[in-house]
Amino acid sequence: MLQKNRKGALVDLVGIINRGSEVVLENNAANHLRRCAEALVSAASAYEGFGVVAASPQAERVLGAAMMLAPKMHGYSDGPSIVFDINYASGTLLARAARRLRDRGNASPLIGIVLNPLIDANTEIVVTELDCVHVESRRALLRQKDQCGVDRVAIFGRG
Repeated sequence: MLQKNRKGALVDLVGIINRGSEVVLENNAANHLRRCAEALVSAASAYEGFGVVAASPQAERVLGAAMMLAPKMHGYSDGPSIVFDINYASGTLLARAARRLRDRGNASPLIGIVLNPLIDANTEIVVTELDCVHVESRRALLRQKDQCGVDRVAIFGRG
């Protein structure tokens, strides 16, 4: 289903919804969830001391994994905060989460971070309630090529 956006460009709404759903389903695999969590940790590291607030239930899952990878990451939302979501199509979820923070009295800087823009990523993303929106690649590498490590560990027990 093609629809025109505010600028008159055609947008494939069904395609956007399908791509967003695929990204969410990918996070059922531990390696994909870890990559998203690492991408969030990487992006949030530029905003030291900021709390991180999930804008959607899917973002909460990634945020939980990110907090395990980076124990200093916290979810306090009464000061400078990052509003995080996995997918970005129109910014509604980011705007609602930011509005909730503002309504609770948070007058500090609010930064948006998204991992997967479902629209043209070449244009700047602007969400009125946020000071800026940062798009971070969700395809962060698990480790450098020269580093060793284990991606998955299987534990077998007697049952």
